Amino acid sequence: MTRKSHFIHSTAMAVMVSAAGVAVPAAQSATIDEAEAARKQAAAAGYEWRDTSKIIAKAREAESKGDQAKAQRFAAEAKAQSELAVQQSRQQANNWRNTVPR
Repeated sequence: MTRKSHFIHSTAMAVMVSAAGVAVPAAQSATIDEAEAARKQAAAAGYEWRDTSKIIAKAREAESKGDQAKAQRFAAEAKAQSELAVQQSRQQANNWRNTVPR
């Protein structure tokens, strides 16, 4: 992967993350526990994203206030971020050699 294609791939991942926060279909909704489990998996891979735990905290706060729909949206966003982080770790594990200058 050239530097240019690496940049394009990174940009595409950022767009996917942004899209994940905008609207999550009901079929992809997640519980806070599922989001937390996914976050732990990403952390174990060494690729936990900066805001994922903050989003889970927002989900817990919304749930404690009785706003289940908002809590579920936050949980789904956190789970999606964690799943993308795990994908990122696998991609980097397979392609790191392509990013080293030769």
